[in-house]
Amino acid sequence: MNTSDTEIFKNKDSREVVKLLTAVATSVLPNPQGQVVVVDRPALETVQQALRDIRHHLRVAPDDNSFSSLSKIYEYLSDQLTKVSMADVDQGSLKIRLGNRGTLHPRQYEVTFGKNIERVESLGGRKSHMAEAVTNPDTVLHITPKLLNDDDDPKATLSVKSVRTKRAEDEFLLLVISQRFGVRQQIQNAFRVYKTDVRLTGNDPIEVVTSFVDRYGVKFRLGDTTSRFLYREAVKMDRPVLQAVFDPTIYSERDHHSWVVFAGADTHLRGSEAEIIAEAVLMFVIDVDKYVATLRKHRVPLAPEIEKLFTETITF
Repeated sequence: MNTSDTEIFKNKDSREVVKLLTAVATSVLPNPQGQVVVVDRPALETVQQALRDIRHHLRVAPDDNSFSSLSKIYEYLSDQLTKVSMADVDQGSLKIRLGNRGTLHPRQYEVTFGKNIERVESLGGRKSHMAEAVTNPDTVLHITPKLLNDDDDPKATLSVKSVRTKRAEDEFLLLVISQRFGVRQQIQNAFRVYKTDVRLTGNDPIEVVTSFVDRYGVKFRLGDTTSRFLYREAVKMDRPVLQAVFDPTIYSERDHHSWVVFAGADTHLRGSEAEIIAEAVLMFVIDVDKYVATLRKHRVPLAPEIEKLFTETITF
């Protein structure tokens, strides 16, 4: 079948082509810490040969791993996937599955905004900037849970985009936290990570979020765990995890306004006696007062009476 312009895909049926394209797409994703696991993936040498063919077809050098070249390869793979006709699956269903996996090109997602957007906008966030970070990120990470099944997976994504400003000291990385619903990517939270205020070693999404939490995070207790940051972490609970997240007594530093970011769920596992095993795919709590002070220093226009927007815990 000639669904692709490369030799490696010829004489394969649609299912084989989809499987191989998805495996190649996964291999070039810029998110090594949260790679999507492809079930029944083709042999490694087949994937590598396909990637060599694609590079040759696109005139991309074998050792060119620049972001622009990888994006070109990834966009080509995404386009090829949308062209494949499967006998038993329509294109809409296929794109929904690929979107949930995180294997669509960022520009193929429809951007929507979640219930936290009022908070983000009150602190100077612009929808156009957030949408650009999702559809044209510098780096992106689709987080894969360790324990949660597909139904319980919050399908969280971290996107990072550098934003230039008139004053060099005001330049920042925009960190956007979103949730995938098929071909939709719903933005839930966004933070400005200023290069002059946060120690950054690069723009890897996990490094950016952990550096941000180092600067603005506060301690919290979730089940048997006390921390400032949880990432793909199993915790033992004496009640459903969402009940605990909404309980203000779990936050040990309560003399300020807090911004709670949580993505996770209870697993189907059980500990001893009545213990519930939950997974915090991502959790941290931001000291809003400290973060607002930084925004004011950088002359970000803020909404009046900001504090009223942070009296309620909001999660994914």
